Amino acid sequence: MKPESPQHLRSRYNDIIDEVFLTQAKLDASRFEWSRNEYRDRIKELQIQARKLDQQINNLTEFGAELLNDARVLK
Repeated sequence: MKPESPQHLRSRYNDIIDEVFLTQAKLDASRFEWSRNEYRDRIKELQIQARKLDQQINNLTEFGAELLNDARVLK
């Protein structure tokens, strides 16, 4: 897969979402406020990364659809 292909980006997105769930479980199990804060910060950071990747995926998908439409018009 190419590094910027939708499949690659979707794979990275899924990895981030998996880490969010794992971090959430650690947050739920944590008894110490300092570690809970660290987990919350990590979850926020992962959510930001996931939103950026989701936007990149959407942009590539829209671009691909536009190219496909252009190719159909040229036929």
